[in-house]
Amino acid sequence: MLPTLVGGSLCAQTLSFTEIGAQAGVNGVYACASGYPGNHHQMVGGACVADFNNDGWPDLFAPAGGVEPDRLYINQHDGTFEDQAQKWGIDQRRRTGGVAVGDVNKDGWADLFIVSYGDAPGAPGPTHCRLFLNRASGDGRSFEEVAQIAGVNRVSQVTDGMGAGFGDYDLDGDLDLFVSAWIDAPGGNRLFRNEGNDALGVPRFTDVTELVGLETDRLRGFTPRFVDMTGDRYPELLLTNDFGTSRYYENVGGESFVDRTLEAGITHDCNGMGASVGDVDGDGDLDWFMTNIYFPPPSDSCGNTLYVQELDDEGRVTFVERARAMGVHNAGWGWGTELVDLDLDGDLDLLATGGWSSFPAVPARVYLNRLEQGEGLAFDEIAGASGLVFVGQGRALVTLDYDLDGDRDVVIVDGNGVMRMFRNEQDDPVSGVTLRLRTFVNPCLAPGGLGTRVTARAGAREIVRVVDGSATYLGSSETALHLGLGGADAFDSIELAWADGRVRVLTGIGGGSDLEIIAWHRADVDRSGGLDFSDAIAFLGLFLAGDPGADLTGDTIIDAADALELVGLLSVACPG
Repeated sequence: MLPTLVGGSLCAQTLSFTEIGAQAGVNGVYACASGYPGNHHQMVGGACVADFNNDGWPDLFAPAGGVEPDRLYINQHDGTFEDQAQKWGIDQRRRTGGVAVGDVNKDGWADLFIVSYGDAPGAPGPTHCRLFLNRASGDGRSFEEVAQIAGVNRVSQVTDGMGAGFGDYDLDGDLDLFVSAWIDAPGGNRLFRNEGNDALGVPRFTDVTELVGLETDRLRGFTPRFVDMTGDRYPELLLTNDFGTSRYYENVGGESFVDRTLEAGITHDCNGMGASVGDVDGDGDLDWFMTNIYFPPPSDSCGNTLYVQELDDEGRVTFVERARAMGVHNAGWGWGTELVDLDLDGDLDLLATGGWSSFPAVPARVYLNRLEQGEGLAFDEIAGASGLVFVGQGRALVTLDYDLDGDRDVVIVDGNGVMRMFRNEQDDPVSGVTLRLRTFVNPCLAPGGLGTRVTARAGAREIVRVVDGSATYLGSSETALHLGLGGADAFDSIELAWADGRVRVLTGIGGGSDLEIIAWHRADVDRSGGLDFSDAIAFLGLFLAGDPGADLTGDTIIDAADALELVGLLSVACPG
């Protein structure tokens, strides 16, 4: 049953943050051990968000750099976190690059991939990446390391690796993996296709980089992201890379990728580092923001890039660079970033952090989008006024709703100091709607709802969001969607376009709603998470009883057409 409407929602007019890292217990020190390749020790510092114990509250994994053990902050539901890394078996002193989270074996539990150069104080090397499966352990959970068995312990021919991201590029319902590499050497920047689980529930991956036409040698990779930019459901591969080597690869039916970087206009980023993707200008398509290094006058030649999507005369995706015009060009030596609706007014705001030891210190940025105010695409920088004050070596920046109050809070990793956590002090509990997509039960959909396009409508306002894993610099944010109502009482409709082509529409969703949406396959009549003969038996029982659950055609009539529909669905479960 859908929730009843909640009235009286008014969009907050101010944005305020409070730094709470110490009181929340999220204040570990990041410090690199010796043995990192090249100057990676100056660039690393990742973090990722997931509900690792499936209790409905977001947790946080935070590498420590190798001097101290890595940390797994489990949410205690009272505003605090407890470091349970030792309990979960993940408290190694590890030299770490990027981290990525996703349910790689489709059992309903978040797993963890870690780019690693080797545990400290042991010898570094190119075969030390780790894949931790989230497994039952006694009366709790723990991680089992399976990277070598799974085929993802090596991501480069040399000791390397930076950002990582999951996505279902071939729409077969499981998570594939891309790992970026930064060193100018062959054999890095790899795409691994998920081939499904073995008998023990361990996924097997195949390196398909060359097979799908990706030319990635010698790219200076930082941040990969899978996201459908063209509207055909197949996610493109967006690589935010250093030294002008960023790439836009268009997905051709899940079979291959075509490099359209130059013709799409991705030509302005000098030193692409962090990235985020979203509908910045509210026109229904997706834009691409990258952090870069800003060189002040007299050079004034480089800085952040905001690629706003347009279509060319043939209807193909192109981009126009607008960062300078929109006032988001200068965030110093940029790293972590996120597009997120901080004030729940319905449009996407922008966070950015960075720093470099020999570069002038620049505070973290909070750019408030004024699109909702009728000013067109324009931003105001309000970090100081909002209380989100950070001046340090900002690396990963991730967002999460740690206290389940309906808005996004912010975590920044300091590459040479203490993590910071900023609570979003929104004071209007009904100013937004939260959606949590549960798709691991559907063999045709990637876990976590990855690939889902959501369109929410309130009056004349239309908000478009995508679920794409939220990969950002060396980490990822919470994948739950927080949709700002912008002053309306409720959304007239929320349309969920699943990655398999099906569409579900919710109506009358009031402010303050927190919805868990389970995407069962239509043929999964017995709700087992699989498609087999037992579904036919369950369907027969419903059919003979005249139960509405047997209406697979959706015409409100239970007849032979429904039986034929079941046969068709079971024979071609995932049409692609």
